[in-house]
Amino acid sequence: MPILFGSVFVIMGSFAMLLPSILYVLGNMGISPSYSTPILAAYSLAQFFGGPQWGRLSDQVGRKKVLCGAMFMASAAYFSMSLFASNVIVLFLTMVWAGACAGALAVIVAAVADLTTAETRTKGMGLVGASIGMAFVCGTAIGGSIAGKTAEAASIVAPATASAAACLLGAFAVLFFFKESRTPDAVHGDNSGRADASLPVAGRLDAFRKIARHPALLKLCFLILAFTFCLALLESVVPIYVKDQFSWGPPELRNVFIFVGIILVVVQGGLVGPLANRLGERKLVLVGLILMAVGLLMLGLSPSSTWLYVSILFTFVGTALFNASSMSLASHEAEDHEKGAVLGVVQSMQALGRSFGPMVAGLMYDFHHTTPFLTGGLLVMLLLIVFVRLTRQFHPDSKVA
Repeated sequence: MPILFGSVFVIMGSFAMLLPSILYVLGNMGISPSYSTPILAAYSLAQFFGGPQWGRLSDQVGRKKVLCGAMFMASAAYFSMSLFASNVIVLFLTMVWAGACAGALAVIVAAVADLTTAETRTKGMGLVGASIGMAFVCGTAIGGSIAGKTAEAASIVAPATASAAACLLGAFAVLFFFKESRTPDAVHGDNSGRADASLPVAGRLDAFRKIARHPALLKLCFLILAFTFCLALLESVVPIYVKDQFSWGPPELRNVFIFVGIILVVVQGGLVGPLANRLGERKLVLVGLILMAVGLLMLGLSPSSTWLYVSILFTFVGTALFNASSMSLASHEAEDHEKGAVLGVVQSMQALGRSFGPMVAGLMYDFHHTTPFLTGGLLVMLLLIVFVRLTRQFHPDSKVA
């Protein structure tokens, strides 16, 4: 599975390279937060629509071909971005392009599900999260170092070029070193790579229908959507917030993202597996929601940079626990031959939350700079109540009807 985790690292790291500078670049073009955050959200919205499609395709032809192709396409998207970095329209279009390719994360999640048992799946999902954390550590470290020293001098030309190179190398790594996780019997394909038409393959609508037939899974999907929306309220305006509050630029923002990445790596890579075995996935989701709520409310009241870092610690420890545990809970509900499509839908809930969150966050921030954080904290507290009621309906060993 190292190649899978490396692929997560490349896909998310490539996007992370843009984060220390892209909102500053848009701001320097005269675009306000109300308009710049939706441009950033275009990436996640495209990922939302792309995830189930990549997942379904990988159920049919195998994980390797789909993952490799998506990464080659992502490389082309970032290269195009670097060439037209000063054109807002092209920047928007290439963000959509790269986001659609990033939907291939659903393929990686499905491949991890292929290669793990019910007992080890939470740990596997945690390692996926740890790879995302490492991606943010390295991606933002590189991007923040080559994007310019101040907000006024920020550029995405060098970060986008580095992202293109990373995706290209990742595609070749998958091509030469990844062994297909879908067995021939599971894919039911012939030498042409086409799936057997007799195999029941879950498409996007089929996957949604199957989720809808299982009330607990359906509610979990909307819980994941709402949680990610709250997280996106924070993520999308932090660059503007730290600039306005502390006069920080790409290098300081890089340090914030590195701190976030370290949290994700430590919690999801080392702690979530043992904690899940000891406490269970449901309790970890509850703990994650509590910590997230506390962190967001604290962040809305940040009087200093130290307080900011403490708030981020609570927020992202909670995020790490919630994401790994909720994805593992969802994976228990999918039939083996439909994991790609069903987990693609679940993963797309996260992308959808990251799409709508920034759109609202920019408007909230223009109203008052603390509004996104306080609103997110209150919403997470509501989600905590919802999940307490939801736990009575979950049967982790059951399958989707």
